[in-house]
Amino acid sequence: MQRAQRPEYPGVPVADVPRDVAAPRTDIRVLQLERDPVEAERTQARIDQALPGCLFTVVDHEQAFRDQLSDTAFDLILADDDLPAFDARAALEIAKELAPGIPFVLICGALGEESALDLLRNGATDHVSKQRLDRLPMVVRRALDALREHRHRVAAERALYEAEAHYRMLISALKDYVVIGLDRRGQIRSCNNAARQILGCDPASLVGLDASRIFEASDPGLDLPTGLEQAAQAGSVADDRWVITPGGKRIFASIVTTAIRDGDQRLIGFSKLLRDRSSARRTAEILQVAQAEARRDLSHRAAAESALRENSERLGAALEAAAAGTFRWDFSSNGIRCDAALETLLGLQTSLGTRSFRSLLPLIHVDDRAPMAEALRHSRVRGTDFDQEFRLARYGQRADREPERWMQARGKTFVERGMPVYMTGACVDVTERRQAEAALRDADRRKSEFLAILAHELRNPLAPIRSSLDAMRLSTDPAVQLDIRDRMDRQVQHMVRLIDDLMDLSRIDHGRITLERRQVDLAVAVRSALDASTPLIHARAHRVVLQLPPAPVYAQADETRIVQVICNLLNNAASYTDPGGRIEVSVRREDGDAVIEVSDTGMGIDADMQARIFQSFTRIKASSVNPGGLGIGLSICSQLIRLHGGSIAVHSAGRGHGSVFTVRLPALVRPLETPQKRTEPEHADPLRILVADDNVDAAEALGVTLQCLGHDCRTVTRSTAVIGTLREYRPDVLLMDIGMPELDGYAVCRLLRGAEDLQGRLPFIVAVTGWGEEADRRRTRQEGFDLHLVKPVGLKDLQKTLATAREARRRPTSPGR
Repeated sequence: MQRAQRPEYPGVPVADVPRDVAAPRTDIRVLQLERDPVEAERTQARIDQALPGCLFTVVDHEQAFRDQLSDTAFDLILADDDLPAFDARAALEIAKELAPGIPFVLICGALGEESALDLLRNGATDHVSKQRLDRLPMVVRRALDALREHRHRVAAERALYEAEAHYRMLISALKDYVVIGLDRRGQIRSCNNAARQILGCDPASLVGLDASRIFEASDPGLDLPTGLEQAAQAGSVADDRWVITPGGKRIFASIVTTAIRDGDQRLIGFSKLLRDRSSARRTAEILQVAQAEARRDLSHRAAAESALRENSERLGAALEAAAAGTFRWDFSSNGIRCDAALETLLGLQTSLGTRSFRSLLPLIHVDDRAPMAEALRHSRVRGTDFDQEFRLARYGQRADREPERWMQARGKTFVERGMPVYMTGACVDVTERRQAEAALRDADRRKSEFLAILAHELRNPLAPIRSSLDAMRLSTDPAVQLDIRDRMDRQVQHMVRLIDDLMDLSRIDHGRITLERRQVDLAVAVRSALDASTPLIHARAHRVVLQLPPAPVYAQADETRIVQVICNLLNNAASYTDPGGRIEVSVRREDGDAVIEVSDTGMGIDADMQARIFQSFTRIKASSVNPGGLGIGLSICSQLIRLHGGSIAVHSAGRGHGSVFTVRLPALVRPLETPQKRTEPEHADPLRILVADDNVDAAEALGVTLQCLGHDCRTVTRSTAVIGTLREYRPDVLLMDIGMPELDGYAVCRLLRGAEDLQGRLPFIVAVTGWGEEADRRRTRQEGFDLHLVKPVGLKDLQKTLATAREARRRPTSPGR
């Protein structure tokens, strides 16, 4: 049976037809497996209420079902569970074979709930009871939304792959090319590092600009809209002209603009490939001038041709060596002539005269002179080309420790009648490349050190935990048991802090951290941080001097993050100060800023370390202090304070003179009204709690904790047992792991929300998972969870969650609960 009409798009799935050309109605193809025409019409009527214009194809036996799936692209399958000789399980298997990915919704009549769950585990999308067909439009919408999201995700992943492949191709180009990525409107989205040398600017400073703002054109050329339009039509367009770069340099730029399209040939942007052809252009101009002069003065033809040949050779070599200073070495006289650019690079007084080879050797670093002289001798004797890198002697050896200056010399040896006669070539300053290579090596070394430190720091707390477990088995002394528990709790908290620091660093680096700003009394924040750091301070017998202002100093800030920063500074002061030291903490208002200062009498910090103390994975080395940690705490502090619009600085007179860390935040001129917090009663009625986790140890440990808190608790380790246990036990709270086998926590939550017999009696549902990003929390809310807890769950977080559940139980029952 067919209903309604729709435009045809051969080979294109309905969900992918563009909205602006599709019919105004829904136009969704539905394959309906149903033997009763009346039931079919009833089902269609339900769907038409929410999705008018669907095209229904009704079949009632296996062969027709197969034929329709083979010939037609459907968006949804509705299957009745009660067909003779052809049940829903067989239909599901055929659908998975012939139309994978198409939503399969089961309409249940005689089929029991366990069988429906079995079909869901085998790939069915959802199920609806014939007695509850009013839920069918909602289920169909959800299934179609999931299909559409899947198709969009596949298309996005394909586009991303193609874009990344194109990007890798671009950045693999030679360093002589600037590669700029544009969006369809001509705004810059990426730029490689060659822009630093060729355009004289930081590549990052160009991102977000309109491409027409890169250059101040000297010669007329294509304007940006015209160039992009021609590139979109022809595939690519070339444009050669003189331009003024953002760095103020005039260059002759050879620019090729290429249109970038996705797999469906839709325009997604453009790439600009730019090369500095100034030397070639100037060479051509010089050649033209030289040729004109030669024609005007025939008497000097020989001299002009010789000069022209010499200029062409020198300029050609300079072009290959990236247009730097040039030289010519005459082997017969052993004289070397340098141009003004090379003399400037070498620090020579400009003379343009001939110099002896021996007079130039002292300019080369003493460690590089012998290899340089040997390579030049080899080229002179054998007539081979020359390529050598060396350091200049006047750099890197002065009292102010000026960085080393690296040069690359390239020369071409010319042979006449079988004998090497002269060499012409160029020298290029390659200091920046050398520094970049050194930075890469340093980054690789720091990465290796960090991985070693991470492994070491994670093993450190595991050792006392392992020993404490052994001791707990061997001793029944209550005092020993209490000491063991305290020790294990400290080590677990240490591991949690390490992982939290890594997560904070990742969130900040990816811009995913959110500040919950409110009015904060910094004196209160300091006291909270001191409470957290007191065990470490007391363990090392330090004396703390607290200097607080007579009137409160307020800042608009995230109190948790500010306490985290102060606590980190206090812990560092305690760790890097010998036992019995002095730590001072002060709060004051200064020049419109709220200032927090933490100072100590500890080991101090060298000047070179102060310059990089806030970089990630930086740790102070000391023979008498081993504070542990990953070297990321101060980096996190710096970035958190910067997110607040403030600053953090360090001052130390050097080793043995202590350190002072100063945090500055914008101070509030006038304090805001502070709402009164509502307090929970100290004693509350016990709750009935169901724990669902496939990790048996985790489930039982959480259950024991809840019982110790005075609550009644049961545990299940299979997701399929949750619904049955919930009906029989009727808990107030359900603590459910997300990543369980068979059915995950999301699917169980959906089934609970959709169960007819549980409406009005659902517990407070809490997701307990190791995933704690904002996207994870958003999904649990969308799937129907009331709250989200991140493993490992601390006692305070657990008690807070139960208080929230108890408060929710007091409120009037909401729909679906």
